[in-house]
Amino acid sequence: MLIDIHTHLGYSKVYSDYFINGIIESIENPLKEQMGAAFNKAIVSNIIRGSLNDKDGSKLIKQMDDAGIDKCVLLMTDFGYEDTNMEFSVSEILEVHNQVRIKYPDRVIPFFGIDCRRDVSYVDLFEKSIRDYHFAGLKIYPPCGFDLTDKRLFPYYEICQSYGIPVLSHTGDSLVTMHNDYDYIGQVKDLTKMFKNLQFILAHITFERFEENIRLASELENVYFDLAAFQLDWGKENLTYKVKKIFELIPDKILFGTDWPIYSMLGQQKRWVDYFRNNVEISEENKKKLFYLNAQNVLKI
Repeated sequence: MLIDIHTHLGYSKVYSDYFINGIIESIENPLKEQMGAAFNKAIVSNIIRGSLNDKDGSKLIKQMDDAGIDKCVLLMTDFGYEDTNMEFSVSEILEVHNQVRIKYPDRVIPFFGIDCRRDVSYVDLFEKSIRDYHFAGLKIYPPCGFDLTDKRLFPYYEICQSYGIPVLSHTGDSLVTMHNDYDYIGQVKDLTKMFKNLQFILAHITFERFEENIRLASELENVYFDLAAFQLDWGKENLTYKVKKIFELIPDKILFGTDWPIYSMLGQQKRWVDYFRNNVEISEENKKKLFYLNAQNVLKI
């Protein structure tokens, strides 16, 4: 069994244009290191944009099949609150993701995504996604313009706690034009006191504040981290160090995640799975925890 806890739909119409541009910028340096003189930003940009046509999720499923991934969490996102040029509304984005779930009911576990600055009617839409569409969690992206402790999120947290489903949040900085001044570690500590039965999956353990992330997961029973964005350290010695520390200190709190399709230009899903599957420094017991046991615990599957 292998569960990828962090994937997105590779379909351009569910994202804002400025965010796609930002993602292209974020992988520029790793691509330069990998491609050398062959790197051409304009060509890379065209390839990435041209590849974001996976409305029905079939490309994602093909990647999963090739890598031996049994299930994935598909994270809906909401980048349209400040972008009037977004083609799809939140309801339409929800429906696109739901259609992928309907097509692949045994492979895809969708999470609802929302910018909490929207009006309170979206709280009802979130509960509908759980009740009627079998969505299994909440995805939030604080750099859009809010803190994890924003009280407008509390009704969403209460619903998650009531249904026994987790919250998955981005951590660390995002695009330079976004809200990056949020202390996710301090805010999560506060939230676990207020919502004692709510489980948090924090994304990108290797991205920023690595040592603090380790301590946070060690100290708080209901806090997990995923590995998404480990690819930014690909080929570097510090990735080996970070992976070693994770399995020495928090093997029960780490979840496998790839952030597909963001790093597709750096490698296919199989490359990322094989890195951990063939890593002799990780015990077979800990590989089981990474690939599915911890995720099953959080997702209750």
